Order: sequence, then C-alpha cells, then structure tokens
Amino acid sequence: MARLASEDRRGLWKLRMVATIAPWLGVLLTCLQWPTAFGGFGADELTIMSVILGRLGNVCVFIPIGLGAGLLAAGVEAGLRGIAASLDLSAKKGWAELRLLTR
Repeated sequence: MARLASEDRRGLWKLRMVATIAPWLGVLLTCLQWPTAFGGFGADELTIMSVILGRLGNVCVFIPIGLGAGLLAAGVEAGLRGIAASLDLSAKKGWAELRLLTR
C-alpha cells in the first residue's frame, strides 16, 4: 500500500505542470491572436465596431479555456494527493497492527 501511494505521488507532477502552464498558455495564445482582432476596414463605424467586437470575442476564448484547464488539473491533483495520503496512512496503520499482532 505504501509503495502504491508513493507511486501515485510521483505521478502528480504531470498534473502540477498542467495546472501551472495552462493559464499562461491561455494568456499567451490570447496575446498572439490579439492583432488579428484589429485590421484595416473601409466601412462605416458601426460595421467596423461590430467586426472588431466579434473578433475580440473569438480571441478572448483562450483565457477561460486555459484557466479552466489549470483549475481542473489543480483540483484533480489535490484530490489525488488526498487519496495518496489516505493510502499512506492506511498502510502505516496496517503495519502497526501487524507489528502488534506478531508480538
């Protein structure tokens, strides 16, 4: 049981990495797409504003996706860390009971 818990803890670095990188990736993709929202237009002001707002809406999609992925990964990592800790605790209790029984 203790070995299983330690193996679970070793695999959590991947989730920690996703939780750290995903929000920044969302911000980076938004910044890279930002110039595409503005362009040269030859129309009246209302048409230009509606086109710019539509493109800005498409650009700003990346931030919530990155933040959502980061929060999800952080939550899953915290849950798995709790499961690993409870497995570790139950393994310690099991060994303690085994020692008492063998005395």
